[in-house]
Amino acid sequence: MNESTQQIAKPAQLIPCQTCQHLIGPQAETCPQCGSPNSWMHPVVAKAMSSADKLTVERRFQYWGKGAEVWGESVYHSPVAYLVMVGILVAILFSSLFTSIFGPALGGVGMVIYWRSTAKKETFRANLVTGSWESSNEKFWLPVHTFLFQPSN
Repeated sequence: MNESTQQIAKPAQLIPCQTCQHLIGPQAETCPQCGSPNSWMHPVVAKAMSSADKLTVERRFQYWGKGAEVWGESVYHSPVAYLVMVGILVAILFSSLFTSIFGPALGGVGMVIYWRSTAKKETFRANLVTGSWESSNEKFWLPVHTFLFQPSN
């Protein structure tokens, strides 16, 4: 590798600190020279943060981004869980067993425990500097993966 190639390649790997302009790694938490937090965000991560709600994914999801990383999750329940919740609610409302003050409270606690125990979660994590991708369900997260790693980004 000649000297001019090294000079071109080096800036792509380092970014200037927004406070003191010292060159730092894009994934550094703080600048080693001035201690300022690294607020740099990869352009594709910034684009993903501003347009993720336009992605076509079968369920809603939450997402976060920092630096070169973006991650997200989708928490959902199966249709059976909804039916069971309706059944529990009907039983609480119409059962003579739950006519006291404590019955509905206990029934409500039971519903919350059941609802939380039946939740399913799909997750992904991507790093656009290293090119790494992890997901719990490749098919579900395919539109996100395609968006983040498409060649035009």
